[in-house]
Amino acid sequence: MVSAPATRRQRTITPARRPRPKLPRRDPREASIVTAREGIGALIETGDLDHDELTECWVEQWTADIYADRRQAA
Repeated sequence: MVSAPATRRQRTITPARRPRPKLPRRDPREASIVTAREGIGALIETGDLDHDELTECWVEQWTADIYADRRQAA
């Protein structure tokens, strides 16, 4: 008896965006760093910021601004 050949459908795999793990926010400084990283990541993903435009001082200043804003709001 001859069986019909198995047909295989080709599946298109779309890469899913994995949610970023939430870091424990124990310290206000750590929370500011996490917020800055999320903001920078969002700007890079939307194309509003390029990796070449990032400098260490710029990231540190952004983190410091977030930290200062949160201290004033508290």
